[in-house]
Amino acid sequence: MHWLRQIKLHPGDEKIKQNAATFLEFGDPETAIRLIRGSKPDRTLGSTYVCRLLGIVAEDYQTGDPSAVDESIRESEEGKRILAELRASRAPSFLEGAGFWLSVQGGKLYADGKTYWDYTKLSEELLRKARLLDRKTIDWYAVTTKLPARGDVPLSSFR
Repeated sequence: MHWLRQIKLHPGDEKIKQNAATFLEFGDPETAIRLIRGSKPDRTLGSTYVCRLLGIVAEDYQTGDPSAVDESIRESEEGKRILAELRASRAPSFLEGAGFWLSVQGGKLYADGKTYWDYTKLSEELLRKARLLDRKTIDWYAVTTKLPARGDVPLSSFR
């Protein structure tokens, strides 16, 4: 596999690890998580965890929107471990990345009728905890944690 060969050739290159993890996120999520665990930014690990927790197994190659979901992942041992790790974390950027992407991707899935899970309480919990741990991390962007109506485009704003 090309990405794993590149990591062997450049073991200290975090950008290669990040790109490899993005490429492997759906085909080999365990390897993707292993590659970015402990890397900076923690935000990337948070977003990867949330994709697993939401059960995202595929994205639209043109838009990057989630296109297929396996909701059983959330109830699996992996899902329970991810949830426990998120709730136990004291890393602001990890929590911030997870809370943010949970709102963005969860909103898209909920609005499209691809999930029935009300993710908003967890998203609010993670973002609130990130804010308490480091007030500066949250004002990099804003996202709504409100559950969208079916068929709506969820709101999010970046600055």
